Amino acid sequence: MTYKTVLIVDDDEDIRTVIRMRLERLSYRIIEAGNGNEALQLIRSHLPDVVLLDLQIPQVQGMQILKTLQMDTTFDSIKVIVITGEDQAAKDALQHGAFASLSKPFRPVELVEKIMAASA
Repeated sequence: MTYKTVLIVDDDEDIRTVIRMRLERLSYRIIEAGNGNEALQLIRSHLPDVVLLDLQIPQVQGMQILKTLQMDTTFDSIKVIVITGEDQAAKDALQHGAFASLSKPFRPVELVEKIMAASA
């Protein structure tokens, strides 16, 4: 069985922990980043199946990470789900190639549904 890898990118460690615990129960392999630079390094080194990306993170902003992924065909197979509290930011992210968006605060069941759809 091949485990799907999910990169959780959020500067709030508590949020990463809650999401990680939820997804590990579903047999996802989880890696985590607390800022944009770390996220880009992990994307390049691990090529995750799904990136759960908070748009408001330190160093390199989430929208810039999304644009970087769109410019390089190496990352075409990666599905990005953005997390944001702003409707316009979610629309912008979808226009820049995000697979889906989650609005803060999101329900755990909604998170799982989107992750499962992205990793199918």
